[in-house]
Amino acid sequence: MRLWDLDAGLELRRFGGPTRRVAALAVAPDGRLALSGGDDGALRFWDLDPSRDEAGASAPSGAITCLAVAPDGKRAVSGGADGSVLLWDLRNRAIVHRCAGHRSGIVAVTFLSDGTRVASASGPLPFRDEPPTLRLWDAATASELSSYALPDASSCVAFASDGRRVLIGGADGTLRLREVASGRELERLDGHAGRVTSVALAADGRHALSSGTDGTLRLWRLNPGTPPTDPR
Repeated sequence: MRLWDLDAGLELRRFGGPTRRVAALAVAPDGRLALSGGDDGALRFWDLDPSRDEAGASAPSGAITCLAVAPDGKRAVSGGADGSVLLWDLRNRAIVHRCAGHRSGIVAVTFLSDGTRVASASGPLPFRDEPPTLRLWDAATASELSSYALPDASSCVAFASDGRRVLIGGADGTLRLREVASGRELERLDGHAGRVTSVALAADGRHALSSGTDGTLRLWRLNPGTPPTDPR
């Protein structure tokens, strides 16, 4: 794992520790702590101060596929290949809740902007033990608030940085932008001539990137119409 200065294009630091594939990274809002997870099942805590070493690691809890840190920087959520969604207390570096419901690998997790709810997405290829599904959870109790099916042809998923929208790439070459809380479709994008393999939403919320089996990388300007609601 490496830390880079994006403006200068320079490597600032190289981290050691994981002996197997690192599948997920997340950085706390204050930029002082990073989290990583992967095939070894441990959630690792890294102090980004160059004068310090690794902050520690949890006991293995199953392969980690995705990570997100809460807006307040005090909590994190991890998704696992076994369908687990775990809520972490970053101060104590311990699991505080397990969200039970998914029956397939988790491909994306996020906190909604108010920090009180967590969203998780499972099911897109190659994880097919349940149809592609998005679930919304209470971050304080881990109780499920709602769930709905994603398009059956879903192949990849990415959440917006504020957790209010989700971008879904499809095996049919389409991208769909949806409101997380309600599942309402905000925009559909067509252009790829094959399966969409990866999607990402820009921090400004107005642009998206996608790649596909057609060998193209596409930049999209989003025009989702009515802004997503964020009910309390």
